[in-house]
Amino acid sequence: MTKYLFGGSFDPVHQGHILPLLDLQQRFGIPCIHLLPNRLSPLKQAHPPVSNAHRLAMLELVCAQYPSLAIEPWELEQPRVSYTIDTVNHFSQTQAVVFIMGMDSLLTLHHWRNFEQIIAKATLIVLARPGYDFALTVDTPAVIAQALRPLAAGPEQTTHWQPGEIHIIETPLIDMSSSHFRAAVQKSDWEHKTILPSVLNYIQKYHLYQTT
Repeated sequence: MTKYLFGGSFDPVHQGHILPLLDLQQRFGIPCIHLLPNRLSPLKQAHPPVSNAHRLAMLELVCAQYPSLAIEPWELEQPRVSYTIDTVNHFSQTQAVVFIMGMDSLLTLHHWRNFEQIIAKATLIVLARPGYDFALTVDTPAVIAQALRPLAAGPEQTTHWQPGEIHIIETPLIDMSSSHFRAAVQKSDWEHKTILPSVLNYIQKYHLYQTT
């Protein structure tokens, strides 16, 4: 049994998160990907997210529309900041872990707590994102360089994915970030095709991301 996890603050969740996951599922026959909202990312403490309840409610709207996605609330239930190594340690005790991330996360992976252990205990799937590129340099930690696999553009057997490997996958991506959406809301710009209508309605109903 394998646990597929895609972590993030989801503040708010948008199609830039969802569409690459749906493509990944279709191409590789992944039955379920769990959305893993952070309680508080150690790298984002200067900008705390909206409440856990609101972020969970928005994720529930997404999962209602896309039943192949589910919510994994484990990190939200922990009384501390979210460290990926704790999550990987928890789930890898009973099942294989595939941890899905964006290219921007790969670029900062060497700053994550015990990142070497994360690589050793999980398979990392990296979704290429517009504006980011990953190239090995003399400063790339050896453990990342050794784990990196060639870019996978075509079908690939998930059974061949092993802990200790980093696979970069080409997926159709939307150049959209949650921070861009929040900035647009401050300007009262609500025309966002990358936000599900149900999520957008929820944001407007509860006046989220507005300072006035």
